[in-house]
Amino acid sequence: MSGIELLGERIATIPAALAETLATPLPDGIERLASMHRFVVTGGGMSEGPARVLTALLRRAGRDAVFVAQSRFVEWPEPPAPRTALVLFSQGLAPNARLPLPHASAFGASLVVTSKHEVHGVSMVWTLPPASEDRLLLRVVGLSVALCAAVRLAHAITGRTEDLAMLPAVVARRLAEPAVDLSRGPLALVVDDRLIDLAMPLRWKLLEGLRVGDPPVWDVLQVAHGPLQSFYEHETTLLLVRGTPARHDALFAGLRAVLSPERHRVVELRATLEGDAAIVELDAALDAALLTTLRHHPISLDDWPSRGLDGPLYDVSPKP
Repeated sequence: MSGIELLGERIATIPAALAETLATPLPDGIERLASMHRFVVTGGGMSEGPARVLTALLRRAGRDAVFVAQSRFVEWPEPPAPRTALVLFSQGLAPNARLPLPHASAFGASLVVTSKHEVHGVSMVWTLPPASEDRLLLRVVGLSVALCAAVRLAHAITGRTEDLAMLPAVVARRLAEPAVDLSRGPLALVVDDRLIDLAMPLRWKLLEGLRVGDPPVWDVLQVAHGPLQSFYEHETTLLLVRGTPARHDALFAGLRAVLSPERHRVVELRATLEGDAAIVELDAALDAALLTTLRHHPISLDDWPSRGLDGPLYDVSPKP
């Protein structure tokens, strides 16, 4: 089976994985986590996406939350923080994801969101599917699950309520819809203001899945302040990522008006769900587009460049 066929099979399992995630209780001790005054959230690679989403959702609700890169824990400078929680996202507890663990006891509460059952030295472990997603660099099931987990955690911490029961069905519908080919020219994401701090997992998926470099993410009004001049003379695909209800229709119409149809292609992904769950739906819509693109323009997903050569950066953490 080719890597692209395997990716397609895995994408098809996402609705069931989300249903399992929604049925899995939050870990014991979540009340203590919610009582903390400050939240330090971390994750590396694809797991940085849900970590940043949780941080953004907490900050929107007025909580003190900060994303911290894993490299910060190589020489963690902070004193003990009994009123601060540590939250780590790592699907398979990657080597560098172990860097925060020796410091977990300095926090008032600590949670690891992972697919591993045993993680030592932390207050709580929330084990979610899939059990394994190896062979491919790009992990789609784990990202969808982790985004759903980030939404559930944000709600548990802030007291916000949102019905997530329809999420597996909505994701299944988005995965079954006809999807576009994103292969024409460099990619950039243009978002409305609600999504500007939630878009990291989308751009990272494009980076790992299509190897297109790190696509920029621009607020729609920001395009006029430098980005437009940088790509105006070149072929470019602009991926418009929008929530619902629609916002800034006039601004997005203005964006289309200044583009050159001969060089600039516009593709729109719009969520149908309102609220925080929209990021999970948009992730699924991007999965469908990614798979369509790879089927039209195949690359080897299971034999990526630098495979086996990244140890000096990937394996920094001491062995457990």
